[in-house]
Amino acid sequence: MPTSMNPHNRNRTFAALAIVVIVAGAAAWQYRSDRASTSAAPSDHAASDADTALVAVPRPATTTAAEVKAAKKPAPIYVLSTPLPPPNAPLTQVYADLKTRADAGDAQAASRLYRDVGRCLHTRDVLANQSRAASWMLEDDTSGLDADQLARRERRLGTIEDELAKARANSGLCEGATPAELQLAPVALRAAQLGDVQAADCYVSAGLTAGGGLLDHPEWLQDYKANALSLANSAVEQGDWTMVNQLQRAYAQSSGAGLLAQVTGGDPSQAYAYLKLRSLGAVTPQGNSFLSRQLADAAQNLPADAVTQGDTWAQNAYQQYFGANPQINTPRGFNPCQNIGAD
Repeated sequence: MPTSMNPHNRNRTFAALAIVVIVAGAAAWQYRSDRASTSAAPSDHAASDADTALVAVPRPATTTAAEVKAAKKPAPIYVLSTPLPPPNAPLTQVYADLKTRADAGDAQAASRLYRDVGRCLHTRDVLANQSRAASWMLEDDTSGLDADQLARRERRLGTIEDELAKARANSGLCEGATPAELQLAPVALRAAQLGDVQAADCYVSAGLTAGGGLLDHPEWLQDYKANALSLANSAVEQGDWTMVNQLQRAYAQSSGAGLLAQVTGGDPSQAYAYLKLRSLGAVTPQGNSFLSRQLADAAQNLPADAVTQGDTWAQNAYQQYFGANPQINTPRGFNPCQNIGAD
């Protein structure tokens, strides 16, 4: 589908951002499949077939025929009869078997491996950071706090202690895990390819840097470019509000939209359509009012037919994909790569 961004320019933009992500990701996250996805919102660059596009939820937003052809299909999902390892088996004992099964198409094994690796990353993060937070709080002078402030402090300390207790209980399951076994990007990608929406949410948002390894595996960037958009659209088809938000921010080129924004490029029509979809899932009057104001502002910069197409697409998508999940259930500021496997 045509887009407002020249493919060569966008490739250069993507490459430039990739360098930034490599440097920033390595420093900040040291510890841590042709269905061309029919869920993409309509674009004002596709007016010639807009009526066809609105019959079902429209075609993908991949920008050129070459990119459509190059986009990877989601991998076939196989159901294997071999039981998974016991829930509390150490990662080092199950990693090789789960990875072999995941590579062969076992969706359950892929999801299990993603969660086990994520749990170990979460455990390490909690033990390193929450212990420090608790120490600082205990050293604070509380003489000037009133009763409500003291109560909130005690609740926060209780929450930290609960998190630390869970992390200590899980630490034995992660003992001896190698840096390669704690790399989240490849296991998140495989689980996402096999239908794990939560893994897709993480992979598309920040999975390349979570767990480290990107500096040693620059090919992960090409994997991301080939897979991220199809995984995102597939997640929307499964009623995933988290991915709706990610796509809206990417098309709007919002601050903090990450690598996905470089894959999609900017498209105000698509950004409007996903924003309209978000408004249909608003839970509170305040949220509805906020999104309505954003929609009104966005509509002012679009042709009337683009607004109509976006409204129609959003209604179709909402009815087709979100019947079982009609309200937004993603907390504000939610990080899909945080607390994986924590429960």
